[in-house]
Amino acid sequence: MDNAKKGRVQIKNKPVVTGISPVEGGPGCKIKIRGEYLGQNQEDVISIKICDIDCTASLEYSTSKCLVTRMGVVERGRPRNIEGSVIITTQSGGQGTSMVTFVCKISIVGLQTETHHWVDETNMWTAYLQRSKMAADGMEYDDPLRIADESSEEQKFEISTLEAYFPGKSGDTDRENFDPVRYLLEKYAFGCTMEDLKAGVNQLRASTTSKSFKPLMSFKTHIKTLIDCENALNELKLQLDKDQMENSIIKHLEEAVVKANLTAMAAFEGVLCRRERAENITTGLGALNRLRLLFELPKAIEREARRGRYEAVITDYSRARTQLARDGERVPEVLQKVFKEVETRMALFRESLLNKLKSSPNTPFEVQKRYLNILEAAGDNKASICVINNLAEWIMKELDNTGTSSSLKKIESLSSTLVLYVLRLWRLASIKSSEEHAKNLILDILRKYSETIRQVVASTEKTSEGKSSPAAVRILQSVRSNIDCLPKECLTIIEHLSLNVRITCTKSLLENALRDVAILKEREDWNVEDDGKGSHLPRLFETLVTDVLQQIREIVTQEPQIFKVQPKEGENIRKLLVDLSKSFSSVLEELSNDKEHLVILLANCDYTCNRVIPNLKDTMEACLKIECSNIDIEASKVYKKQRMHFLKDYIDLKTKPILSELFEQLQYSGFDSIQNVTSTRPYVTYFIVSVCQILSEICLVGEQLVQDVLTPICSVILGEYAKKLGKIKNWGISGALQCQVDVQCLKAAFQAYVAQKVLTRLNEVAPKISVSEAKHAQKIVADAKSSMSLQIDCLTRVKG
Repeated sequence: MDNAKKGRVQIKNKPVVTGISPVEGGPGCKIKIRGEYLGQNQEDVISIKICDIDCTASLEYSTSKCLVTRMGVVERGRPRNIEGSVIITTQSGGQGTSMVTFVCKISIVGLQTETHHWVDETNMWTAYLQRSKMAADGMEYDDPLRIADESSEEQKFEISTLEAYFPGKSGDTDRENFDPVRYLLEKYAFGCTMEDLKAGVNQLRASTTSKSFKPLMSFKTHIKTLIDCENALNELKLQLDKDQMENSIIKHLEEAVVKANLTAMAAFEGVLCRRERAENITTGLGALNRLRLLFELPKAIEREARRGRYEAVITDYSRARTQLARDGERVPEVLQKVFKEVETRMALFRESLLNKLKSSPNTPFEVQKRYLNILEAAGDNKASICVINNLAEWIMKELDNTGTSSSLKKIESLSSTLVLYVLRLWRLASIKSSEEHAKNLILDILRKYSETIRQVVASTEKTSEGKSSPAAVRILQSVRSNIDCLPKECLTIIEHLSLNVRITCTKSLLENALRDVAILKEREDWNVEDDGKGSHLPRLFETLVTDVLQQIREIVTQEPQIFKVQPKEGENIRKLLVDLSKSFSSVLEELSNDKEHLVILLANCDYTCNRVIPNLKDTMEACLKIECSNIDIEASKVYKKQRMHFLKDYIDLKTKPILSELFEQLQYSGFDSIQNVTSTRPYVTYFIVSVCQILSEICLVGEQLVQDVLTPICSVILGEYAKKLGKIKNWGISGALQCQVDVQCLKAAFQAYVAQKVLTRLNEVAPKISVSEAKHAQKIVADAKSSMSLQIDCLTRVKG
């Protein structure tokens, strides 16, 4: 058994550090270490190293799970921030391990740290004492048992709960109403076992016993040192009393101060003299420099002005004036003469710059602005007014110089000049606060411009250049939009001008259209369109008028109520529209002298009246925004009347040869001389063939005219034929039969175009025949119709 016991190996538990609080700090800070097997007592702990710095000297042992120490002094030359482990070495367990690290931060110069410069340590020492006292108090009262677990600090009883359970009691050990139960609940209610509490009580007893013996032991140990200190203090007191009796220290110090003062005065007297001399020299050089600038200023003004460096001239001139104003009455006479020369040169400079502004209105605005600013800085306050007046005069001259170019180019040139330079004039006036004066000048310019534009537009009303009127209106509209920044009075002039030009241009376009319509007759080629609507002339008329109306629409687009605002002008425009609608009738009238194309003119009249005039009426209302209901009615009356005139002429033209042939045959071969009736007489065939020719001529132009033309022609022919038959009294043997054959054949051919009363009249004047003769007449008529079946069939099928 003894051998077995001797063979046993005692297991050493190495210290293990599991927690540290705080995790960072500087030299001298209090550190609480938690872990396992941290030593059986304070003598068991050999060393504590934090960040490889020995902290054993300030160790205070609590339990084997908790130690308290302070961070040691950091050696000179080490980094400011040191991070390392906490290593504890014990006799019972050896060198331990660490699961946490500590960061040592060196931020200030401590009391025990070496430094190469002096540091006032008074405040540091006071703070150190206060911190030491607070640390001692904290160690004494915050955790006297040294068993508190920082991880359970958040788990505490509420103060209100403790007050409810322990009324009138306190957990503060310094108070008379101290209650130990409340103290234990307040400090160690969570995270401590009964064994921990017992160990803490034993530790507290041992600590109290050791503290009571420490002062006495310290005194006994250092008794010799205390005696030496007392002897040193006695010697210091004796020496101090001796010095006070002889007053040697104060006298010695006084002599030293006086001697130092004399030495300092002797050393600095030369320096002060040299300084005063240097200041006098500097003042003299400054005066010479200013005088040099003033004497060289006249030539400098001329030189810089020649180079175009006008700002440099103004800068030098301003400096000279400022210097003279500062010196006041102390300026020498010679300097006054020099400055008079400077003023003379500046007057020439201002005059030259002003002439340059006047002579070149086309100078860019920024350059003009620069020149005006320079003139104002040079003392010429009236330069802006002078330049504005000169620019206004130049614009007026440009408006008078219209040249010999076309009207549109004149308007473009005048408008571009107006916009460019009037805006420049207004901008110059705005910069120099001369708006009222500039406004009066601009009003005069705009009145002149308005008068000139009216003259140009009026001079081109009756020329071909009047067709450029829409472009002129667009130019004025652009002028109005570009000068929108001008005062309202100026804009009103342009608005009135624009309104006047719109009306004038509208009249001009309509009058030019009347002239263009009048020459349409020269473009008539008498070629009939495929649609049977006459020649192309009515469509040319419609296209011409429509184009003019579209141009007028472009003119009045911006002023849709232009003719309502000025009703008198609106009435004049309406009369021109009526004349334009009727103007094509004059063309047709002149063309009617060519009798061979009367049927084409009839078709043209119909198409113009039925199609062109209604279309133009709608276009007029859409483009001019005025009522045109009576315009088409008045124009239609003219064309209808003209159509009747053309129809009468055409009927006369076609019936005269037919009737002449009829009269001639009836005169030379009467019915009383007829012996045998075998067919119709020649004039019947002539009638039918002639009407067929007329029908073919009409159909080439338009079948819609057939009924209107053939009906009166056939009625006239048969009416005259009936009159001739009514005058015959002697029919002879076969005359009555021949007359019946002729009448029935004519009735069969023309019954589609002749009125019933004409047919009735023929029946009345035709002689009566017997039944046998009537049958014979029917046979002859049938043979005649068969021989002229093509002509009769054509007349009966084509009825229009």
